Amino acid sequence: MYISTTLCSRAGILFVVLELFYGANFVLMPIERRDTPSDSGPSRGFLEIEGDVEEAQKQLCELLGTGDCVSRIQYNPKISAIRVDFTGIDPNSNEGALLLAQVVNSAYVYNLTIGNQYRSAAGLRSLGGDTIVNNSNTFDPPRFRIEKPASVRPPKGVDALIAIDPFNARYRDSQGRRVSLAALVFHELAEAYSKVDLQKPYIDFELGRLMDGMIGTTPIAFQRGAHNDAVQREIVLRSQRPDLQATGRAGDMLTRESSR
Repeated sequence: MYISTTLCSRAGILFVVLELFYGANFVLMPIERRDTPSDSGPSRGFLEIEGDVEEAQKQLCELLGTGDCVSRIQYNPKISAIRVDFTGIDPNSNEGALLLAQVVNSAYVYNLTIGNQYRSAAGLRSLGGDTIVNNSNTFDPPRFRIEKPASVRPPKGVDALIAIDPFNARYRDSQGRRVSLAALVFHELAEAYSKVDLQKPYIDFELGRLMDGMIGTTPIAFQRGAHNDAVQREIVLRSQRPDLQATGRAGDMLTRESSR
């Protein structure tokens, strides 16, 4: 989902020089890792699902995009996490499956919560007037200069948490097409993956160093932020699945539908 910002724009593209926020030797916030119990999976990260588990599995099936999805996604209630069988799926032609594989097989722990309540480092919270939250322990300029408060960080043992209220997260894109819940899940997971695994900020940015008070950019200065990573990945997914063309893009400028 697009979020406006007050940063200056260059040719319509937002930039931020990271060292202006953190100094010449900035340090990223630490990301916690949690091992899976030995009797329930490999000692790596995994994807937790909470809230309406059945709805979450349904939306992840939409991402996987296979007719036998029900047998491929298995939920383990002991750890509130899923396993996915990717046998026979070509990730080069299935962006949804690729993203799901990247998240499930990451060294970090992701959480997808479908419902109006979610866990945070400050305890259980309600979405309230919000419809979507995408919280992580990673750096997030310019909103948070140094450290995020506990209320916008995921709970202990989780590196990124996405919560979506399916009853209120109803949007149309700039062409008036209704955005599906699966599209929102895809966009938010892709954004979280870029923030956590790829260590990118939300917005596009430009790398550089302060030299005698001047900003010197790198030879390849422009870097795509987590939001635009998700935008581009959705475009790829839609090109692979023509049936999605009639639905709205989650990475577009969205208008929220009235709840009435």
